[in-house]
Amino acid sequence: MVGLDRTTRALCVSPFHFDGSFATLFPPVAAGGSLVIPPGESQLFRRYFFRTLARERITLTGLSPSYLRLLLASPHLAGLADSALDILPLGGEACPASDIAKLWDTAPRVRLFNQYGPTETTIRGEPLRDHPRGSRPGRGHLDREAPSGQHVPPRRRERTPHRRAGPGRRAAHRRRPLMSGYWGAPKLTAQALRTDVVPGQTVYRTGDLARRDHDGNYVYVDRADGVVKRHAVRISLVELGEVLCALPGVTAATCVAYDDDGDFGIAAFVVTAGRGPVEQRSLAELGRATSERLPATMLPDVIETVDVLPMTSSNKVDERRLLAEARLRASGHA
Repeated sequence: MVGLDRTTRALCVSPFHFDGSFATLFPPVAAGGSLVIPPGESQLFRRYFFRTLARERITLTGLSPSYLRLLLASPHLAGLADSALDILPLGGEACPASDIAKLWDTAPRVRLFNQYGPTETTIRGEPLRDHPRGSRPGRGHLDREAPSGQHVPPRRRERTPHRRAGPGRRAAHRRRPLMSGYWGAPKLTAQALRTDVVPGQTVYRTGDLARRDHDGNYVYVDRADGVVKRHAVRISLVELGEVLCALPGVTAATCVAYDDDGDFGIAAFVVTAGRGPVEQRSLAELGRATSERLPATMLPDVIETVDVLPMTSSNKVDERRLLAEARLRASGHA
Protein backbone atom coordinates (compact mmCIF):
# COMPACT_ATOMS: atom_id res chain seq x y z
CA MET A 1 0.00 0.00 0.00
CA VAL A 2 1.20 3.51 -0.76
CA GLY A 3 0.43 6.87 0.76
CA LEU A 4 0.87 5.94 4.43
CA ASP A 5 2.46 8.60 6.64
CA ARG A 6 2.09 10.30 10.03
CA THR A 7 -1.39 11.52 9.09
CA THR A 8 -2.67 7.97 8.56
CA ARG A 9 -5.35 6.92 11.03
CA ALA A 10 -6.16 3.21 10.85
CA LEU A 11 -9.15 1.36 12.29
CA CYS A 12 -8.60 -2.32 13.05
CA VAL A 13 -11.89 -4.26 13.03
CA SER A 14 -10.39 -7.76 12.62
CA PRO A 15 -9.31 -9.86 15.61
CA PHE A 16 -5.56 -10.10 16.11
CA HIS A 17 -5.48 -13.88 15.58
CA PHE A 18 -6.68 -13.31 12.01
CA ASP A 19 -3.80 -12.45 9.70
CA GLY A 20 -6.15 -10.16 7.79
CA SER A 21 -5.67 -7.67 10.62
CA PHE A 22 -1.99 -7.21 9.77
CA ALA A 23 -2.70 -4.75 6.94
CA THR A 24 -4.26 -2.30 9.41
CA LEU A 25 -1.92 -3.01 12.32
CA PHE A 26 1.68 -2.88 11.14
CA PRO A 27 1.95 -0.62 8.03
CA PRO A 28 0.30 2.43 9.66
CA VAL A 29 2.44 2.11 12.81
CA ALA A 30 5.61 1.66 10.73
CA ALA A 31 4.72 4.85 8.85
CA GLY A 32 4.29 6.79 12.11
CA GLY A 33 0.50 6.91 11.89
CA SER A 34 -2.15 6.28 14.51
CA LEU A 35 -4.04 3.08 15.27
CA VAL A 36 -7.61 2.90 16.57
CA ILE A 37 -8.75 -0.40 18.10
CA PRO A 38 -12.46 -0.60 19.01
CA PRO A 39 -13.36 -2.17 22.35
CA GLY A 40 -14.60 -5.73 22.57
CA GLU A 41 -16.97 -6.84 19.82
CA SER A 42 -18.36 -3.37 19.18
CA GLN A 43 -16.98 -3.46 15.64
CA LEU A 44 -19.75 -5.92 14.78
CA PHE A 45 -22.32 -3.11 15.11
CA ARG A 46 -22.54 -1.22 11.85
CA ARG A 47 -23.70 2.03 13.46
CA TYR A 48 -20.65 2.00 15.73
CA PHE A 49 -18.37 1.40 12.75
CA PHE A 50 -19.62 4.44 10.84
CA ARG A 51 -19.64 6.57 14.00
CA THR A 52 -16.03 5.63 14.72
CA LEU A 53 -15.08 6.25 11.10
CA ALA A 54 -16.31 9.83 11.36
CA ARG A 55 -15.28 10.63 14.95
CA GLU A 56 -11.72 9.31 14.61
CA ARG A 57 -11.19 10.63 11.07
CA ILE A 58 -10.17 7.14 9.89
CA THR A 59 -8.22 7.06 6.63
CA LEU A 60 -7.46 3.31 6.49
CA THR A 61 -9.28 0.15 7.50
CA GLY A 62 -9.17 -3.44 6.26
CA LEU A 63 -12.26 -5.60 5.84
CA SER A 64 -13.30 -9.07 4.85
CA PRO A 65 -15.84 -9.14 1.98
CA SER A 66 -18.43 -10.60 4.38
CA TYR A 67 -18.00 -7.64 6.73
CA LEU A 68 -18.10 -5.23 3.78
CA ARG A 69 -21.42 -6.77 2.73
CA LEU A 70 -22.85 -6.00 6.17
CA LEU A 71 -21.76 -2.38 5.82
CA LEU A 72 -23.22 -2.09 2.32
CA ALA A 73 -26.61 -3.11 3.70
CA SER A 74 -26.45 -0.48 6.46
CA PRO A 75 -28.78 2.54 6.40
CA HIS A 76 -25.73 4.58 7.45
CA LEU A 77 -23.76 3.74 4.29
CA ALA A 78 -24.15 7.25 2.89
CA GLY A 79 -21.84 8.47 5.65
CA LEU A 80 -18.96 6.72 3.90
CA ALA A 81 -18.88 9.37 1.19
CA ASP A 82 -18.34 12.16 3.74
CA SER A 83 -15.68 10.29 5.72
CA ALA A 84 -11.91 10.62 5.44
CA LEU A 85 -11.51 6.97 4.42
CA ASP A 86 -8.87 6.75 1.70
CA ILE A 87 -7.46 3.19 1.68
CA LEU A 88 -9.46 -0.01 2.03
CA PRO A 89 -7.72 -3.41 1.73
CA LEU A 90 -10.06 -6.36 1.15
CA GLY A 91 -8.96 -9.92 1.90
CA GLY A 92 -9.78 -13.28 3.37
CA GLU A 93 -12.37 -14.18 0.75
CA ALA A 94 -13.16 -13.51 -2.89
CA CYS A 95 -15.11 -10.24 -3.12
CA PRO A 96 -18.01 -10.16 -5.58
CA ALA A 97 -17.60 -7.47 -8.23
CA SER A 98 -21.14 -6.24 -7.49
CA ASP A 99 -20.12 -5.34 -3.93
CA ILE A 100 -17.07 -3.43 -5.14
CA ALA A 101 -19.26 -1.57 -7.63
CA LYS A 102 -21.75 -0.62 -4.91
CA LEU A 103 -18.95 0.62 -2.68
CA TRP A 104 -17.51 2.80 -5.43
CA ASP A 105 -20.96 4.09 -6.31
CA THR A 106 -21.16 5.37 -2.73
CA ALA A 107 -17.55 6.49 -2.22
CA PRO A 108 -15.73 6.57 -5.60
CA ARG A 109 -12.52 8.10 -4.21
CA VAL A 110 -11.77 5.20 -1.83
CA ARG A 111 -8.70 3.30 -3.00
CA LEU A 112 -9.29 -0.44 -2.86
CA PHE A 113 -6.51 -3.02 -2.50
CA ASN A 114 -7.24 -6.64 -3.32
CA GLN A 115 -5.40 -8.75 -0.76
CA TYR A 116 -7.30 -11.91 -1.53
CA GLY A 117 -4.69 -14.21 -2.93
CA PRO A 118 -2.23 -16.72 -1.55
CA THR A 119 -3.73 -18.12 1.60
CA GLU A 120 -0.54 -18.61 3.54
CA THR A 121 1.50 -15.52 2.67
CA THR A 122 -0.10 -12.48 1.07
CA ILE A 123 2.93 -10.30 0.40
CA ARG A 124 1.19 -7.21 -0.86
CA GLY A 125 -2.19 -6.23 -2.24
CA GLU A 126 -2.87 -5.25 -5.83
CA PRO A 127 -4.70 -1.91 -6.21
CA LEU A 128 -8.02 -2.06 -8.01
CA ARG A 129 -8.09 0.65 -10.64
CA ASP A 130 -11.00 -0.20 -12.91
CA HIS A 131 -14.68 -0.24 -12.14
CA PRO A 132 -15.44 -3.95 -11.82
CA ARG A 133 -18.88 -4.13 -13.40
CA GLY A 134 -19.04 -7.34 -15.38
CA SER A 135 -15.56 -8.44 -14.34
CA ARG A 136 -14.74 -11.70 -12.65
CA PRO A 137 -14.41 -11.47 -8.87
CA GLY A 138 -11.69 -12.79 -6.66
CA ARG A 139 -8.62 -11.95 -8.71
CA GLY A 140 -5.58 -11.79 -6.49
CA HIS A 141 -1.88 -11.11 -6.74
CA LEU A 142 1.42 -12.58 -5.65
CA ASP A 143 4.25 -10.09 -5.35
CA ARG A 144 6.98 -10.27 -7.98
CA GLU A 145 9.54 -10.10 -5.14
CA ALA A 146 8.59 -13.63 -4.14
CA PRO A 147 10.26 -15.90 -6.76
CA SER A 148 12.64 -17.28 -4.13
CA GLY A 149 9.71 -18.19 -1.93
CA GLN A 150 7.03 -19.17 -4.45
CA HIS A 151 7.02 -22.04 -6.87
CA VAL A 152 4.49 -23.04 -9.50
CA PRO A 153 5.23 -26.64 -10.49
CA PRO A 154 5.08 -27.93 -14.08
CA ARG A 155 1.56 -28.39 -15.37
CA ARG A 156 0.01 -31.70 -14.51
CA ARG A 157 -3.48 -33.04 -14.24
CA GLU A 158 -5.27 -32.48 -10.94
CA ARG A 159 -6.45 -35.80 -9.55
CA THR A 160 -9.09 -34.50 -7.14
CA PRO A 161 -12.60 -34.95 -8.60
CA HIS A 162 -14.55 -31.80 -9.52
CA ARG A 163 -11.56 -29.54 -8.96
CA ARG A 164 -10.49 -26.95 -11.43
CA ALA A 165 -7.02 -27.60 -12.86
CA GLY A 166 -6.51 -24.40 -14.83
CA PRO A 167 -5.69 -21.85 -15.98
CA GLY A 168 -3.47 -21.80 -12.89
CA ARG A 169 -1.45 -24.49 -11.16
CA ARG A 170 -1.13 -25.31 -7.49
CA ALA A 171 1.36 -22.96 -5.83
CA ALA A 172 3.92 -24.08 -3.27
CA HIS A 173 6.06 -22.09 -0.82
CA ARG A 174 9.74 -22.97 -1.13
CA ARG A 175 10.97 -21.34 2.06
CA ARG A 176 11.51 -23.69 4.97
CA PRO A 177 8.12 -24.45 6.59
CA LEU A 178 7.81 -23.31 10.19
CA MET A 179 5.47 -26.17 11.04
CA SER A 180 6.27 -29.85 11.33
CA GLY A 181 2.78 -30.94 10.36
CA TYR A 182 -0.88 -30.93 11.33
CA TRP A 183 -1.63 -32.27 14.81
CA GLY A 184 -3.02 -35.79 14.63
CA ALA A 185 -3.48 -35.64 10.84
CA PRO A 186 -0.61 -37.48 9.10
CA LYS A 187 -2.46 -37.77 5.78
CA LEU A 188 -3.15 -34.04 5.67
CA THR A 189 0.48 -33.37 6.60
CA ALA A 190 1.69 -35.58 3.75
CA GLN A 191 -0.53 -33.72 1.31
CA ALA A 192 0.74 -30.32 2.41
CA LEU A 193 4.44 -30.86 3.16
CA ARG A 194 5.83 -32.26 -0.08
CA THR A 195 9.26 -33.45 -1.12
CA ASP A 196 8.32 -34.29 -4.72
CA VAL A 197 7.73 -30.74 -5.98
CA VAL A 198 11.19 -29.13 -5.74
CA PRO A 199 14.16 -31.53 -5.72
CA GLY A 200 15.94 -31.60 -2.37
CA GLN A 201 13.45 -29.35 -0.61
CA THR A 202 10.36 -29.71 1.55
CA VAL A 203 7.72 -27.27 0.36
CA TYR A 204 4.28 -26.34 1.59
CA ARG A 205 1.78 -27.10 -1.18
CA THR A 206 -1.06 -24.63 -0.91
CA GLY A 207 -4.62 -24.89 -2.12
CA ASP A 208 -4.08 -21.89 -4.38
CA LEU A 209 -3.94 -21.88 -8.15
CA ALA A 210 -1.39 -19.46 -9.59
CA ARG A 211 0.39 -18.58 -12.81
CA ARG A 212 3.27 -16.29 -13.84
CA ASP A 213 2.62 -13.38 -16.17
CA HIS A 214 4.96 -11.90 -18.78
CA ASP A 215 6.49 -9.52 -16.20
CA GLY A 216 7.48 -12.34 -13.87
CA ASN A 217 4.69 -11.69 -11.36
CA TYR A 218 3.04 -14.62 -9.64
CA VAL A 219 -0.66 -14.02 -10.20
CA TYR A 220 -3.22 -15.73 -8.00
CA VAL A 221 -6.02 -17.27 -10.09
CA ASP A 222 -8.33 -19.11 -7.73
CA ARG A 223 -8.57 -21.60 -4.91
CA ALA A 224 -8.29 -25.20 -6.05
CA ASP A 225 -11.49 -25.88 -4.14
CA GLY A 226 -13.18 -22.58 -4.99
CA VAL A 227 -14.65 -23.85 -8.24
CA VAL A 228 -16.61 -27.07 -8.51
CA LYS A 229 -17.24 -29.11 -11.62
CA ARG A 230 -20.64 -30.69 -12.13
CA HIS A 231 -22.12 -32.21 -15.28
CA ALA A 232 -18.90 -31.20 -17.09
CA VAL A 233 -19.60 -27.56 -16.19
CA ARG A 234 -17.26 -25.54 -13.97
CA ILE A 235 -19.22 -23.53 -11.41
CA SER A 236 -17.82 -20.69 -9.33
CA LEU A 237 -19.63 -20.70 -6.00
CA VAL A 238 -18.77 -17.01 -5.57
CA GLU A 239 -20.32 -16.06 -8.91
CA LEU A 240 -23.34 -18.22 -8.16
CA GLY A 241 -23.78 -16.28 -4.93
CA GLU A 242 -23.63 -13.05 -6.91
CA VAL A 243 -26.53 -14.16 -9.08
CA LEU A 244 -28.59 -14.90 -5.99
CA CYS A 245 -27.70 -11.53 -4.44
CA ALA A 246 -29.12 -9.83 -7.53
CA LEU A 247 -32.58 -11.38 -7.02
CA PRO A 248 -35.31 -9.01 -5.79
CA GLY A 249 -35.61 -9.01 -2.02
CA VAL A 250 -32.28 -10.78 -1.41
CA THR A 251 -29.80 -8.84 0.71
CA ALA A 252 -27.05 -11.46 1.02
CA ALA A 253 -26.31 -14.97 -0.20
CA THR A 254 -23.57 -17.56 -0.19
CA CYS A 255 -23.21 -20.98 -1.78
CA VAL A 256 -21.50 -23.98 -0.21
CA ALA A 257 -20.79 -27.46 -1.56
CA TYR A 258 -22.05 -30.32 0.60
CA ASP A 259 -21.75 -34.11 0.66
CA ASP A 260 -24.75 -35.74 -1.02
CA ASP A 261 -24.32 -39.48 -0.42
CA GLY A 262 -20.81 -39.60 -1.81
CA ASP A 263 -21.49 -37.05 -4.55
CA PHE A 264 -21.69 -33.35 -3.89
CA GLY A 265 -24.44 -30.81 -4.06
CA ILE A 266 -24.64 -27.03 -3.87
CA ALA A 267 -26.55 -25.39 -1.04
CA ALA A 268 -27.56 -21.75 -1.31
CA PHE A 269 -28.09 -19.76 1.90
CA VAL A 270 -30.08 -16.61 1.33
CA VAL A 271 -30.91 -13.61 3.52
CA THR A 272 -34.09 -11.83 2.48
CA ALA A 273 -35.21 -8.29 3.20
CA GLY A 274 -38.17 -9.41 5.33
CA ARG A 275 -38.04 -10.43 8.99
CA GLY A 276 -39.05 -13.71 10.54
CA PRO A 277 -39.52 -17.12 8.91
CA VAL A 278 -40.03 -17.22 5.15
CA GLU A 279 -43.13 -18.95 3.85
CA GLN A 280 -42.80 -21.90 1.49
CA ARG A 281 -44.47 -19.81 -1.19
CA SER A 282 -41.64 -17.30 -0.97
CA LEU A 283 -39.07 -20.11 -1.17
CA ALA A 284 -40.78 -21.43 -4.29
CA GLU A 285 -40.70 -17.95 -5.83
CA LEU A 286 -37.01 -17.68 -4.98
CA GLY A 287 -36.31 -21.02 -6.65
CA ARG A 288 -38.30 -20.02 -9.70
CA ALA A 289 -36.47 -16.70 -10.02
CA THR A 290 -33.15 -18.53 -9.76
CA SER A 291 -34.09 -21.01 -12.49
CA GLU A 292 -34.97 -18.10 -14.78
CA ARG A 293 -31.44 -16.70 -14.47
CA LEU A 294 -29.30 -19.84 -14.43
CA PRO A 295 -28.98 -22.93 -16.62
CA ALA A 296 -30.16 -26.19 -15.05
CA THR A 297 -26.57 -27.42 -14.58
CA MET A 298 -25.80 -24.49 -12.25
CA LEU A 299 -28.95 -24.45 -10.11
CA PRO A 300 -28.46 -24.97 -6.36
CA ASP A 301 -29.73 -28.30 -5.10
CA VAL A 302 -30.90 -26.75 -1.83
CA ILE A 303 -32.03 -23.21 -1.04
CA GLU A 304 -32.18 -22.27 2.64
CA THR A 305 -33.29 -18.92 4.01
CA VAL A 306 -31.48 -17.61 7.09
CA ASP A 307 -31.85 -14.47 9.19
CA VAL A 308 -28.14 -13.64 8.83
CA LEU A 309 -25.02 -15.23 7.39
CA PRO A 310 -23.03 -16.25 10.50
CA MET A 311 -19.36 -15.33 10.54
CA THR A 312 -16.30 -16.92 12.05
CA SER A 313 -13.98 -15.05 14.39
CA SER A 314 -12.01 -14.08 11.27
CA ASN A 315 -15.06 -12.28 9.83
CA LYS A 316 -15.62 -14.88 7.12
CA VAL A 317 -18.89 -16.62 6.39
CA ASP A 318 -19.11 -19.64 8.71
CA GLU A 319 -19.93 -22.22 6.05
CA ARG A 320 -19.66 -25.21 8.36
CA ARG A 321 -22.16 -23.71 10.76
CA LEU A 322 -24.58 -23.05 7.91
CA LEU A 323 -24.29 -26.66 6.77
CA ALA A 324 -24.67 -27.98 10.30
CA GLU A 325 -27.81 -25.95 10.93
CA ALA A 326 -29.25 -27.16 7.64
CA ARG A 327 -28.32 -30.75 8.63
CA LEU A 328 -26.04 -31.12 5.64
CA ARG A 329 -22.62 -32.74 5.67
CA ALA A 330 -19.58 -30.79 4.59
CA SER A 331 -17.81 -31.99 1.46
CA GLY A 332 -14.19 -31.55 0.44
CA HIS A 333 -15.20 -28.21 -1.06
CA ALA A 334 -16.69 -26.72 2.11
